[in-house]
Amino acid sequence: MRIPDGKAGDERADGRRDRLTWSVLDWSPVRGRRRLGPALALAAASRLLPGCGGAEPEAQAPVAHERPEDEILRVGKAWQSTIEDKGFRTPPSPVSMFSELVTSTLTFTAGAPTAIESVDHEGTFEVRNATFHCRAHAELRVTVTFGRHADEAAVEVRRPAVRVARTCDAPGFPEPVVDVPASAARFALRGDRLVAFAPPTERRAYLPVP
Repeated sequence: MRIPDGKAGDERADGRRDRLTWSVLDWSPVRGRRRLGPALALAAASRLLPGCGGAEPEAQAPVAHERPEDEILRVGKAWQSTIEDKGFRTPPSPVSMFSELVTSTLTFTAGAPTAIESVDHEGTFEVRNATFHCRAHAELRVTVTFGRHADEAAVEVRRPAVRVARTCDAPGFPEPVVDVPASAARFALRGDRLVAFAPPTERRAYLPVP
């Protein structure tokens, strides 16, 4: 149906035009602006919505997944573990009783196949009628390999064997050297901790260094 040209001479045409106009347009109370009524709003929405009117949905970029190394280094680049050893020894050991803290600090560098491990021994040893307080420190370059263990980010740390001299508060301590054995241990990221899962005898567990 054609809408007449709007001259006042045709009242019937004006009435039809008014009815058609109100069925399609609505008026906004803000400064007389027009807004689309239900009929045109639905038609406009069908052109804009993806999947309507045969339009193809936009391709989505693939989600980037964090590598195990990224997950671990995001929590911390430096990690520390402290183990306390204490007990008694029997002959032929000259030490009768001891209490020692062994602290290991791992420092990772992004993208590097190695890390730096600082190993510190600090302890008290009773020998016959004497007591010694001794320390030892070593800086080791260890090999690291990142991977996954049961969907957990994990890292393997391989440490070479090394002998470290002790420094004591008095001369004459009968065990002046600490033997740090070679080892290969694997740790999984659980929360904010690196927890050992292999070998079963590994006791270290690391927390990020603030």
